[in-house]
Amino acid sequence: MRELSLYWNIPRKWTDKVFVKNANLGFVVRNVGYLYNSLPDNIHPEGLTSNKSAESREAGGSVYSRNYSVKLSLNF
Repeated sequence: MRELSLYWNIPRKWTDKVFVKNANLGFVVRNVGYLYNSLPDNIHPEGLTSNKSAESREAGGSVYSRNYSVKLSLNF
């Protein structure tokens, strides 16, 4: 799974008090997990140096890293 996003629209009765027209709060997780990897030796697909099918070298041995972020969007 590449990305998981959850967003919540903050109710208008809360945002009207601070003169905001629209607001939402989000939580995003990237690189949640790979369900299936068909590459040999469990190579990381984003660490390859080329997009050719015969290429199987990794550039620097990048690891699977999971990233978390929080997003706040406000419209005035």
